[in-house]
Amino acid sequence: MLLTLQRETATVKSTPGTLQVEGDPTVYRSLEPPPVPDPDEPNCPVCIDAGTYVIRTAHSLRFNARVPVLQNVPHRTQVEIHYGNWILDVASGKWDSEGCVLAGLWRSNADEILGTRSACIDHIWPAVCAAEDRGEEVRIEIHSVLTE
Repeated sequence: MLLTLQRETATVKSTPGTLQVEGDPTVYRSLEPPPVPDPDEPNCPVCIDAGTYVIRTAHSLRFNARVPVLQNVPHRTQVEIHYGNWILDVASGKWDSEGCVLAGLWRSNADEILGTRSACIDHIWPAVCAAEDRGEEVRIEIHSVLTE
């Protein structure tokens, strides 16, 4: 099974994109940390390098569920695909991602994603788990921003 993430132009706060799951016609919206640290947020994570990564599922303590985890990401561990509404909510200072890929159904703007819980719990996570349970290799291709 192949997941494809196509990044769009990043903002200071995040890297938006689209996520497609092989066999699913839905085009999900993705959100990752920005490509460089936010100068106003020194602890801000950055997005991982573009490339192809194997995905295996593992139990997430944060979500108490079996979630997709990207393998062999340079200088990183536990890069999950999960739900969340933003990388950093400036008003509350709350982080929804510490370097993971957020996935949802739509975005209200470049830095916020909505409909994430149902997209992950009802569609993305079960598809990845089922493929892994069938013995299929699951991979994600992460593509940088398209340029003209």
